[in-house]
Amino acid sequence: MGYPADGRWLGTWATRLWELAGDIIRDLPALLADCGFEFTREEIGGFGSVHLYVARKRSRSSYG
Repeated sequence: MGYPADGRWLGTWATRLWELAGDIIRDLPALLADCGFEFTREEIGGFGSVHLYVARKRSRSSYG
C-alpha cells in the first residue's frame, strides 16, 4: 500500500495506520513457519498482487 498521490490527510493517515499494523503479505511466511507449517508460495496475480499459499501443519515432533 502506498501513500496517496494527492496528499490528502485521510489517505495518508490510513496508510500510516496500515504500516503500523504490519503487512500480512510480507509477514505471512514468517507467521506460517513460526506456527509450524510447511508451505509453498506462488505469485499468481499481476505485479505480485495475489499470492497462493499451500500449507500443511507439521507434526509436533518435527519442530521446536
